[in-house]
Amino acid sequence: MREVAVRAGDHTEREAIERAVRGTAWSGIQAVCLGLVGLYGLFAVSHLALLPDGIRTSMAIVAGATSIALLATWTVITRVDGLVRFAFPIAFGIVSLAWFNSWIHLHLSGDILESTNLILVLIGASFFIPSARWFGGAGALVIVSWAVTSSTMRDQDAYGHFVFAMVSALVLAGLIQWVRTRSLNETQQLRLISEAQRKELELLATHDFLTGLANRRLFLERLELAMADSKRTKGRLGLLFLDLDGFKSLNDTFGHAFGDEVLKVAADRLGEAIRETDLAARLGGDEFGVLLTHVHTTVDLDIASERIRMAFAGITFPGKDVVVEASIGTAIYPDDGETAEAFFDAADTEMYRMKRERQAATEAYEKPNTSGTTTTTANAHPE
Repeated sequence: MREVAVRAGDHTEREAIERAVRGTAWSGIQAVCLGLVGLYGLFAVSHLALLPDGIRTSMAIVAGATSIALLATWTVITRVDGLVRFAFPIAFGIVSLAWFNSWIHLHLSGDILESTNLILVLIGASFFIPSARWFGGAGALVIVSWAVTSSTMRDQDAYGHFVFAMVSALVLAGLIQWVRTRSLNETQQLRLISEAQRKELELLATHDFLTGLANRRLFLERLELAMADSKRTKGRLGLLFLDLDGFKSLNDTFGHAFGDEVLKVAADRLGEAIRETDLAARLGGDEFGVLLTHVHTTVDLDIASERIRMAFAGITFPGKDVVVEASIGTAIYPDDGETAEAFFDAADTEMYRMKRERQAATEAYEKPNTSGTTTTTANAHPE
C-alpha cells in the first residue's frame, strides 16, 4: 500500500509539473501564433511582388490562407477559456500549419533546396513544443517530407549533402527540445517544491503540529477579527475554553505517547462537534478553545458545550479504562468583555470555576462512606 501511495504521489507531482509547463508555454504559444499571422501575411504580399508570374499567385494564396488560419487559431485561443489544457496539441497544430505551408511551397516552386525551409519549422517546434510526445509528432511530419523529397533526387552527392543536413537539423532540434523541456520541468518542479515548503511553513506558523487545529496565535487573530466584525454589525460571539479533566494523571499512568494520542482524538472529536463557521484551536497543553460565530444567547453556548461533551463521551481506547471528559468555560461577546483580553479571561475564569466544581464533586464522591469503603468514578483523574 505504501508503494501504491508513493506511485500515486509521483503521478500527481508529474501531472502538476505538466500543468505548470503548459501554463508557462501557453502565453508563448499565443504570442508566436500572432507573430506567424503577421509573418505569413508579409510572405503573401512579398510573393505577389517578387516571385515569377507562374507561381506568384499560387504561393501568395497559400501564404495568405496560412495567415488566415493562424489568425483564426489565435482568435480562438485568446477568447475561449480553458484551452490551456490543450496547449501542446494546439502548438502541434500551429507547427503543422507552418509545415503544410513549407510543403506546398516546395512543390509549387519545384526547387528541392526549398525543403530546407522545413529545418526552420523543426527548429521552431523544438522551442515551441515542450512536450516530447507532441514534438515527436511534428518531427515525424518533417521526416516524412524529407523522405519523400530525397526519393526524387538523382545526384548522389546532392543526396548525401541533403541527408547530412537533414539529420544534423533533426539531431540539433531534438537536443534543443530536450534541453528546453528538461529546463522547464526542473524549473516548475523547484517552484512546486518552494510553494509546498511555503505552505508547510505557513501551516506550522498557524496550526498545532500535533492535532492540526489552529494554534493560539491564529486563534487570537481570528478572535480580534471576529470581534471587530461583531462590533460593526452589532452581533454576538461565543467563546468556549476546554480543559481535559485528569490529563496529568493520565499522562503519568499511561505515558506521554498515549497522552498525545488522547489529545489527537479529542481534537478530532472537537472539530466534528462544532459548525463549519466556528474555529477550534489547541491553546496549549490539554487546553482547547472554540470561537463560535452567529450566536444569540448563552443557550447557544450551552448547546455547543453539550455537543462537545457528547462527542467526547464516545471516545474509547481498546484495552484501557479511560474516559475523556472536559471542563468547559463559556463567555459571550460583548456581555462578558468588550476587549479581546477581557473576553478571553472571562471564558478562562469560567472554565477554571467549572473545573474546581467538578473536582470538588469528585472528591466528595470519593470520600469514605459510613462503612469505611471508598467509591471512585471511572474517569476520575483530578489534576
